[in-house]
Amino acid sequence: MSGVAGAAGAAPGLHFEGAKPRFPRIEDLAPVPSKSEREALKAIYRLAKDGGEAHTGHLAEALSLTPGTVSATIKRLADRGLVDHTPYRG
Repeated sequence: MSGVAGAAGAAPGLHFEGAKPRFPRIEDLAPVPSKSEREALKAIYRLAKDGGEAHTGHLAEALSLTPGTVSATIKRLADRGLVDHTPYRG
């Protein structure tokens, strides 16, 4: 008869000691995007779906926001790894 031995003198078989490990909730691993971030992601998708780029000015126009607000939102999304962003160096 085979098995994994537990403590000395314990019956043969499988024995688990201690509590089961808890895995973190997915919500705790990556925060859910806010409504404005979701709207920005949708606008980026619509502008870039045919292989193009979603420039900040076009996003600002599509979302009826200022370019500065869009830039801040894009930076947050890029910091979280949700978009690839190349800042304008003009």
